[in-house]
Amino acid sequence: MPIENKDMTYTQLGLGAEFDALEDDGAPSAQDAADISAAAREALMLLVRGDRRAWAAKDGASLPHELPKWLDSFVWLLGRGWPWRQATFIAWLASPRKNRWPPTQEELATQVLGLSSDRRLSVWRQKNPMIETTVGMLQSAELYHARADVLAALKEVAAEADYKAHPDRKMFLEMTGDYVPISQLKAMLLKGDFKTKRGVEDLSDEELIQLSQGDWGVLAKEGEPNGSDAEPTKHAG
Repeated sequence: MPIENKDMTYTQLGLGAEFDALEDDGAPSAQDAADISAAAREALMLLVRGDRRAWAAKDGASLPHELPKWLDSFVWLLGRGWPWRQATFIAWLASPRKNRWPPTQEELATQVLGLSSDRRLSVWRQKNPMIETTVGMLQSAELYHARADVLAALKEVAAEADYKAHPDRKMFLEMTGDYVPISQLKAMLLKGDFKTKRGVEDLSDEELIQLSQGDWGVLAKEGEPNGSDAEPTKHAG
């Protein structure tokens, strides 16, 4: 089924001052919590700028083997009004589980977000439905970003003169409308999707193959010359 093109204008859903002011259990005061948040955000921005070693030296946490794949999504969410910690959490959730850094939600909370545990993250996810919605939107967007590369690869393989490329050629020709599987043609004829002069029971396998290659003349009455006037017309509606 086609991938739905998601609306890319999601922003934070406010949950009220009491919720937004939720403090980390490990912080002695609101000011300490704010200072810890600012320091953790500053450290994360080192990763955004591509300085992995400076981040590890400043934060004292494990050094990722490569820059996290969710950083671009994080920056995108920041630009749409999400608080930095929630933006980080959403971007991390939307990234593939395999080789995701940090590997666990607890480590994300303690090593990246400057929290003493992942309790606050669980509360956000429970009380803010927009988090799950935005995660889904980001994951769908990844498919659209890869679409051009996938189609280019399909075209390149389909053009190869190798029997191994047959599945790719078949898919390519189905996408361009140059090939219709015989099973699909039979189903369309049986359902009456086309008004034709001959029914499916009148067609041989060879004629079905011709039909699948776009030769509509085989649907003309027996004895009539094949031609463009034999092309079927679809039912309206």
